[in-house]
Amino acid sequence: MSKWGTETIPAEDRVFRNINKRYAPDGVPTPDAFDDKDDEPSVCWEKHCPDPAECRKKMSRNPDVYNLFGVCALNVGQVRSIPLQEVIHKPSKKNRSHSIIKGEKTERVLLKLCEIANGPIVAVPTDNEVE
Repeated sequence: MSKWGTETIPAEDRVFRNINKRYAPDGVPTPDAFDDKDDEPSVCWEKHCPDPAECRKKMSRNPDVYNLFGVCALNVGQVRSIPLQEVIHKPSKKNRSHSIIKGEKTERVLLKLCEIANGPIVAVPTDNEVE
């Protein structure tokens, strides 16, 4: 259980999603970037993690490989405009900003998430960071 309570994320806020470089050729996310087995891809709420590079570290399950990831930004209201999708604040023990995009990820949903990903991937690791 988290030491932080859950909050409602306003529609105008953004969340950040870690994107493996292989799912973002030319810095643009592909549907695989949002496809999680449990239909609940993790994101970081900008309110509690305003630096995309820091979010990249917080969301990495293995800190030794976080440098293989970039981060894309998504507007919460645009995500919620996709049928049956919701952005829910779900802080973890170590990450107050942890949230999820809940809802079945059909091919149409995955394509829409790619469309609304705000611009190119940010906090992209440099080739020097990747070992």
